[in-house]
Amino acid sequence: MGSAYILLDQPQKAVDFYQKALEIELKTLPQDHPTLIDTYNELGSVNLRLNEWTKALEKYEESLRIAQHNLLGSDWKL
Repeated sequence: MGSAYILLDQPQKAVDFYQKALEIELKTLPQDHPTLIDTYNELGSVNLRLNEWTKALEKYEESLRIAQHNLLGSDWKL
């Protein structure tokens, strides 16, 4: 649904949808579940489109953190 709102040029409705989806996912899934990667990434993209730079960065960073945890494990180091 969020993608549909983007196509309809209704980014605020997309944010509302993705935020509600994220709330449900956070209540029902482990905090590092791979599904959350996409939801945070989509929220970041919509925030970026709305020129909400700080919010977008926060969502992208959380998406990256979860992706790194899932791909590399929780004990990886650079």
